[in-house]
Amino acid sequence: MAQSQMQSFAFKTQAVSTVALALTAVGGVPFTAAEVLAADEVYVTVETNPLRYRTDGTAPDASTGHLVAGTGSFTITGKRDVSQLRLIRQGGADATVMVTLRKRIT
Repeated sequence: MAQSQMQSFAFKTQAVSTVALALTAVGGVPFTAAEVLAADEVYVTVETNPLRYRTDGTAPDASTGHLVAGTGSFTITGKRDVSQLRLIRQGGADATVMVTLRKRIT
């Protein structure tokens, strides 16, 4: 049986501020709903300043959600969690993120 692999297909950079962002709000020209629906995984690198994220359908805030350091990264796998990912800065300065969408290939 062939083992599936992930293939990157879309990339955006975004400042994350005081309003929780969905993936369809990331980038100067945001990811489209179709791109987000096609993604099986999202890889996020935090370039500057910490942020928080949630994948349960509730927006994070500055004190609630998974904390990621200003030079950290994380991967979210699964269509539901990818589509519900929300990001917000944690602290007094915007975070900058690099976001890559990936899809499963065989």
